[in-house]
Amino acid sequence: RAGAVLAGAALIGLCVCSLAAVTQSPAWAAPMDRRAAVTAALVAPLVFSSEAHAQQAVLPGAEDDLESSAFGADPPEVVEARKKARAEGKKKQAEAKEKFRGIFADFAQDDKTIPGRIELLGKMQDMILQDAMLPIGISREDIVKGVRAVKFNIGCTKMSVKQGECKQLEKAYMKLLGTIDKVNDRQIIGGR
Repeated sequence: RAGAVLAGAALIGLCVCSLAAVTQSPAWAAPMDRRAAVTAALVAPLVFSSEAHAQQAVLPGAEDDLESSAFGADPPEVVEARKKARAEGKKKQAEAKEKFRGIFADFAQDDKTIPGRIELLGKMQDMILQDAMLPIGISREDIVKGVRAVKFNIGCTKMSVKQGECKQLEKAYMKLLGTIDKVNDRQIIGGR
């Protein structure tokens, strides 16, 4: 499929180049138009080939063609080992997600004290650092919404966030978000 896209891109580039060659006389095109045509011919294969590569991208754990013979067939034991590793990976991801949800559910309980909540935020942070990612299926936005709801329910809003135990909870929450941003390579860029 990617070869067909590249062949199509090359054909389009060839057509554009031949069109530019035919239109060399000033009656057909201005010099800037010829330059634009040549530029388009040179850029077209790059654009189309990147689309082909983007279409081939596979998410972790997704079922792609494990038995592809595009670059030569792998031995059956290698294919089976890959399938087994993927199944184990999916199982580990599901376990990590359930564990994280359990910690968060404990964090959201009404009878928890603020120091207990801070400790649970630390556990979530450690888990994220250990796996170097959020569990698949849980997003940063989910955590933000959940923690905001908990903070509202316990009265840590507006000015109270800057006082007492609420201030400590806010710091722990910001550390958790910083850890998530760190493992996702999401950095704040600011002016100096």
